[in-house]
Amino acid sequence: NVLKIDIYPPSINKSFYEFLPEGDSIRFGLCAVKNVGENACMSIISTRKRGEFRSFMDFLNGIDSRIVSKRAVESLIKAGVFDEIKKNRAELLSILSTIQRRQGSVGQASLFRGDASSKEKEAFSVTEHLSFEKDSLGFYLSGHPLDRYSDELTAFTTTTSSSLAALPVGSEVILSGVITKRRKRRVKNGDLLVILTLEDLEGVYDATLFGDSLIGQIPEKDSPILVKGKVGLFRENKNVKVEKIIPLSKVRDEFVTGVEIRLNLIGLTEETLKNLKAILEASPGNKEIFLRMEENGKYTTARCKTLKVSPNRTTLSKIRKLLGEHAITLKGEI
Repeated sequence: NVLKIDIYPPSINKSFYEFLPEGDSIRFGLCAVKNVGENACMSIISTRKRGEFRSFMDFLNGIDSRIVSKRAVESLIKAGVFDEIKKNRAELLSILSTIQRRQGSVGQASLFRGDASSKEKEAFSVTEHLSFEKDSLGFYLSGHPLDRYSDELTAFTTTTSSSLAALPVGSEVILSGVITKRRKRRVKNGDLLVILTLEDLEGVYDATLFGDSLIGQIPEKDSPILVKGKVGLFRENKNVKVEKIIPLSKVRDEFVTGVEIRLNLIGLTEETLKNLKAILEASPGNKEIFLRMEENGKYTTARCKTLKVSPNRTTLSKIRKLLGEHAITLKGEI
């Protein structure tokens, strides 16, 4: 991100053993996929010399499963290596499992031989998709669990992991994150201390929690959250002493109080206003609407007295399509 170099995902037909340049970008190497060792990588690349893999079954029927294990193939699927020939990763895992069950009595070398008949499977959710990607690659590549909460992050976070070190100890902060590691220890008085490592869109940071009530609020791994607290210092590294944990999935309903809509009065037409009103009327809710009317660098804000809205993603997307990407700001307090 810093160097603005695109990283292409691992590909069954384009990736080699290690990371290699591809135009102005870099292609992910097969060797970096967890559970896929050097011998398996080299075997796949050697088999591919006979021609690109046209399908998942073409791959399974071509490789030597004495070298490329089922576990390795599962990791390749979860990493998205086969996306160019089959997008539905859940279906590929189902096919692999079905074939292995059918061929259970056959020798190891032909363990993957078979046909691709399998019931159509529902694709993984975005959360599952990213979680498998993180497990198999070590980081999120095609997206991040926080991406869908960009409005909440803009409205409520006060800093990020990359800026934490510059803040004075004791500063009040709100950060977003996904839990990647959890550690427990007992302090001198016997109280339980939990240390979380969280990842946001700019890096990682640690957060510390005391108290059964707060510790009981810690969500599962990969759950996007906001943490509110104060900047602390532990072994010369800044961290966050957590006072509150809020699942990002609940922020819009429980902490958003209103929606601010920016209107550039220059060039604003009556038709645009009618379309905006229609969008708002089609999504009634309990959140206030504030119209920020801008003209020549000046603005005034007025609360809409006749309408309230439900700021769901579909409604906000329609408003952005009508008025522009920066037309919406969520309002509230945590």
